[in-house]
Amino acid sequence: MADFSDGTPVADADEDEEIINDDDIPQEYTESLGTGVHDLPGSNIGGRVMRDRASEMHEASPILTGGDIDANWEQANAVGDEAVGGTVATPDQDIVDELGAAVGLEMDDRAFLRTTEILDQRDDRRWELDPMSSDDYRDRRQMADEDDAALSDYTDETEV
Repeated sequence: MADFSDGTPVADADEDEEIINDDDIPQEYTESLGTGVHDLPGSNIGGRVMRDRASEMHEASPILTGGDIDANWEQANAVGDEAVGGTVATPDQDIVDELGAAVGLEMDDRAFLRTTEILDQRDDRRWELDPMSSDDYRDRRQMADEDDAALSDYTDETEV
């Protein structure tokens, strides 16, 4: 047993504990020590496994299930049972802002409810409907420009 200067004995097990040097901890963790800032709820459940899964899944995230980390959000994009509006009832899913964000309806609390108009505008501006989203857009655009140039040359010749 070791003695401190005040004479209080300390168990040998305490001496074997690993002392963490502040230099070994990354700055991103030490900045928040003592500030009261904690991890996001649920981000530390399962340790690295959940963080690794979240980084692997780009199109799927807990956002699709309205923030419910217990739901099978990895399949929510494909199956939709536990997604917002799915067939599986999820208890305590009454945070309207999170549910709206999951389906693309983010609104101010004091705004009038106009979901149909928001969804129509969102659907009209889909990237898939934009001609620029196609793989061969540049080729088709170049051909169209060449055709326009040839047509303009032809009309200039016929006017003379």
